[in-house]
Amino acid sequence: MQHRAVSRSWVNEQEASVSSINRREEARVEDCHSCSYEIIESGDPQVAAVQEGQMFTLNRSAHGRLLLMDQAPRLNQRIEVHSATLGWRRSTMVYDVRWTRSIQIGPQGDLFLVGCRLTARGPL
Repeated sequence: MQHRAVSRSWVNEQEASVSSINRREEARVEDCHSCSYEIIESGDPQVAAVQEGQMFTLNRSAHGRLLLMDQAPRLNQRIEVHSATLGWRRSTMVYDVRWTRSIQIGPQGDLFLVGCRLTARGPL
């Protein structure tokens, strides 16, 4: 994702609009930061990444995460999310894509909110 500025007020508006989509009862924690990702096809451990890039995480729960991406992954694809933690260390979490929603961001075009469910810790 190109480095587009994402304002806090815009994120709050988008999270409010997603609440109607969100059917989980889990508490959400704000978790806004940029991270790298790889999208892979689920169910086939021999498949390499089909797409990679940068994205923003917006919030997380114990078993899920809300992402902001410049391309929409397909349902049931898996996303490896690589986040920097504790300075130099990186963590990798693997999520199943549960839903996507296109949102218009001015003249820059569409971005996509992506709801994910945790499947594994560590690379596939």
